[in-house]
Amino acid sequence: MTFCPPQKGPPLRQLVRAALWPASTYARGLLVLVACRPLIIWAASRLLRVEPLGVTALYRPGGDVQYYELVAALARGTLGESNLWETYGEGLHPFPLAGIALHALGFALAGAYGLLLADTLVAYAFFVLYSLLARLLGARENTASTLAGFAASYLFAAAWPITDSLGFWRDLYWGDRFPRPYVTSVFVYLALSVLAVLWTRPREPRSITFFSVAGVSAALLVQSDIYSAFIVSLATLPVLLNLWRTRSSGSLGPLSLRLAFFLSSFALVVWPFVLQKHSTTAALLVRWGAYPVSRLHALTWIREVPPAGFLVLAGFAALTWLALRRSLPERRALALSHAAFWLTLVVGASVSLPLFSAVLGQGLYPYMFPDRIRRFALDGALFLFAIAIVPAALARFREVTHNNKSGESSGRFWPRMLGAGFTLAVALSIVGRGVQNARRETHTRVSWYNFESLGSYRHNFSELAYELKNARYSNLAVLGTLDQQVHVYWQAFHGGYAFVPDAWVSIANEAELEHRFASFAHLLGATEAQYAGLLGTSGLQIVFMSVSKYAANREHTYAPLSDYTPEQRARIARRGLFVAFQPELPESELRRLTAKYRARAQHPETRRLDLVVLTNDAPFRDLAPPADRFQRTFENEIFRVYVRNERQLRTNTN
Repeated sequence: MTFCPPQKGPPLRQLVRAALWPASTYARGLLVLVACRPLIIWAASRLLRVEPLGVTALYRPGGDVQYYELVAALARGTLGESNLWETYGEGLHPFPLAGIALHALGFALAGAYGLLLADTLVAYAFFVLYSLLARLLGARENTASTLAGFAASYLFAAAWPITDSLGFWRDLYWGDRFPRPYVTSVFVYLALSVLAVLWTRPREPRSITFFSVAGVSAALLVQSDIYSAFIVSLATLPVLLNLWRTRSSGSLGPLSLRLAFFLSSFALVVWPFVLQKHSTTAALLVRWGAYPVSRLHALTWIREVPPAGFLVLAGFAALTWLALRRSLPERRALALSHAAFWLTLVVGASVSLPLFSAVLGQGLYPYMFPDRIRRFALDGALFLFAIAIVPAALARFREVTHNNKSGESSGRFWPRMLGAGFTLAVALSIVGRGVQNARRETHTRVSWYNFESLGSYRHNFSELAYELKNARYSNLAVLGTLDQQVHVYWQAFHGGYAFVPDAWVSIANEAELEHRFASFAHLLGATEAQYAGLLGTSGLQIVFMSVSKYAANREHTYAPLSDYTPEQRARIARRGLFVAFQPELPESELRRLTAKYRARAQHPETRRLDLVVLTNDAPFRDLAPPADRFQRTFENEIFRVYVRNERQLRTNTN
């Protein structure tokens, strides 16, 4: 008896070809809609707003804009420092390349339009791989396309009240956030499709090409989402066990040769990741949120794993069994084996947090693992619902109406109507998403930058972007600002540099980050109290100073609890393991940083700074660079632009 009965179905090559371009008009329509989704979202902003294309590119419906800095740097051939003019190109940035490589290629070839092209290719690839996974698990073409259309649109927003109550949040499936999950989901479903082939067709001989593709898929997943890669690797073990148990003579061929091709293709693609990780310093890992943890203590984190994902999926598995209890034993066993496939993934995801942390001996963004549990659990529930539960209900409906001619007619009519309705719903969802995004007026980091009292941020930002296209800024390179969106726009779409670097993107050391932040504040005339206020602003501190270095929760603090105020200790006590970006600056660090700021006044700044962009909100409205060194060239409701005077600019540039 095998754990997963062999599945009868079309050959794998036929399924792949059908996924790339389906046979049915309905499936093709959904594929075209999803592939055009980025174009529709961009077009909505172009039709409803007047703004530079770079601004439209920044305003994705969701996501962190700083990744565009990495995309632009890679497009220009830079793998190292991308923020600082003085050290540009030095070192090797540790961020995985697979998730940004396609967009970097598009940006290199066609600028902002290349980003749109890359988005379109990713949307197409996601639909193809999601529907292919559904076909491998037994879905028909139209069912598989329906699943892919649902996952690639925001139709699941209708379920937010339910998912919120279950603790699943709202970012359920494939989203707009770049590169995760927008690009990384493609690699996740590629790897899952490989596993599904081995799970559902264990007795079919697999070619060398298949094992080479498997190696590439595994390497791309490691190179884009190490957390999902760890989970999938755990789920691979029972898949291989089932493959071993169901093997037949000659079914695997010379296994050693196929394994060699798998490892070779894996190594060929994954080596940049290994090189990047080897060059990563311990200080940079601390800045990114890594902290040491006892391996035994890490294993106790299993108690922190929320059970909702497993319970939801187990509930759908039970519904599958109930729906198919009167079906043929073969069909029932096949459906239950698919339930086992998803349960294997979710169980792997549930134990991956303590195992991953124990293997590394450190905590590294533990919140990533509950996020993966939710996604895999909801994927499994959706697949079981569409592949097993709904067909069983329809079969029961046909049993009741098979002698009724009107029932036969309705059996043909209603599926067509439902298909047309679903296609319309997907189209409306995509258009609605585009219009909603076009009407956004806030900062892309609205949780950290709130300018509502000053007017429309996006409109004023567009005016600033048009101003920066003026010829008088063409020879300027180094920008000083503490607005992350301005910072990203200047670097990505002007090819400029930063005086105060993005602490997540830059690989400069901590002393350099602290020095530049303090120097910029001093240049603006900030008092010691104002400087301490800037340090205490979580968004500014995270972006330009520390990222997750000072993040504090019940499991980890940067300093002993005695080094925090009573108010800080109370906040820390309320935060669980999965809170990663809530910094608390210890009192000793605040004293050290303010002392450095005090000493900064005695040392003139020699680093290059060509222009300054400030905002008119409370922290900066009274600050400005010295009038004898900088002249104001532009101002609107939110922004002020200052350019170094010509004589000093020439001296500094030379």
